[in-house]
Amino acid sequence: MMLYAENRGAFASPEQWTIVRGMNNPCIVNFPNPAVVRIENIYLAYTDAGGYGEGWAGRKILEMVSLDGLDWTPLGFIEHDADVQANHVPEAFALTEGGSTWLYLTYGGQVPGDYRYDRIRAKRRRLTPAELESYRTLCNRCASGLLP
Repeated sequence: MMLYAENRGAFASPEQWTIVRGMNNPCIVNFPNPAVVRIENIYLAYTDAGGYGEGWAGRKILEMVSLDGLDWTPLGFIEHDADVQANHVPEAFALTEGGSTWLYLTYGGQVPGDYRYDRIRAKRRRLTPAELESYRTLCNRCASGLLP
């Protein structure tokens, strides 16, 4: 599950944390190995959730978007690479290079027929202002009940 807490003080001080969405009201259910990155006012999250096939190979990286970190809209799945049975344990980060914002996603590639990993992969894509605006529109339409 993905939960949500905020801290307005000392990061290492437990009493400075406020749980906004806890175990009784999670942001997302079935969201193992989460990686979340914020770009402007948009949050992008990645997970290797299961339920899309059998066992470890039945996990895919799911990409989701949010405007507040609380309510999420799925964007779709990232299929595994051709030479592995699954991509797991995503990690995301964003960098601004030469005036462009780039999203980087790294993940482990799982050995075919096994539960172990023997490679690490990385992808990157440029996030244009138009794409970021399309995410804002999508999130607003979902929040308004215009999309399921």
